Amino acid sequence: MDPRLAAKLTLNDLYDRYISQKFDLKPTTKANYKYMYNHFMRDTFGKRKLSEIRYSDVKAFYYTILNEKQM
Repeated sequence: MDPRLAAKLTLNDLYDRYISQKFDLKPTTKANYKYMYNHFMRDTFGKRKLSEIRYSDVKAFYYTILNEKQM
């Protein structure tokens, strides 16, 4: 992948690319993956650039979902 493209790539971009290539999933599983991502990630954490995301950011976001959204 071109490094210039990677610098601009968001988590949403990567997820969309990933899910479009998952042909071995049952339709209901794929629909559930899409629902969960769109519901919890797309409008918040998903808009972040991959080059700016750190492990500690992911961990903090995960705990926010667990505690605030009571997932």
